[in-house]
Amino acid sequence: METRGYVYRKGEKFYVGWWSQYPEYITQGISLEELEVNLLDIYNMVQSGELKATSEYKELAVPV
Repeated sequence: METRGYVYRKGEKFYVGWWSQYPEYITQGISLEELEVNLLDIYNMVQSGELKATSEYKELAVPV
């Protein structure tokens, strides 16, 4: 198993999040655990081709 990064924030009622690689697909959950289940569903749909990834992801080195 490998890990993938996602972005999330806690709103008043829900956690809202998206995969850093697929920001076009936003989901939510009542708990952080539910959000992660929903994110995994999106990941699996992108990997299967059911959803199309329209964004490109690349990392850039920054000076520290």
